[in-house]
Amino acid sequence: MENRTEKPIIIDGYVKMLLDILQIGKGNGIHLNKLAAKMGLKPAVVKRIVQDARIVHGFIIIGDDFGYYFPENDGDIRKFYFMMRKQAIQRLITIRPIRKYLRECKGQIKIDGMEKNKDDKLENQS
Repeated sequence: MENRTEKPIIIDGYVKMLLDILQIGKGNGIHLNKLAAKMGLKPAVVKRIVQDARIVHGFIIIGDDFGYYFPENDGDIRKFYFMMRKQAIQRLITIRPIRKYLRECKGQIKIDGMEKNKDDKLENQS
């Protein structure tokens, strides 16, 4: 997990604002651009605040085609969990050929804690 120490008081204030705006149920979902306008922030900043609310503060906030909202039931939570899991797996699959390329690329010096030795082979530096 990423260390988030920059301006926690401001983030906490925005997290509170977010929690005050969000409602329960997908029928009450609010789309990112509207949420950002209500908060007076850019959409990218709102995404970061949502992420902080989820990771740092432990709130379950759904983000899908209906917008952002609190789950109404366990079914909402399960559906969101499997959507996020599928996205994570898909991203790992997507980077496979990139990782392979970087490992084989002559110009690559370091990847995942490994460094090339004088014979141009990767060695673990742990």
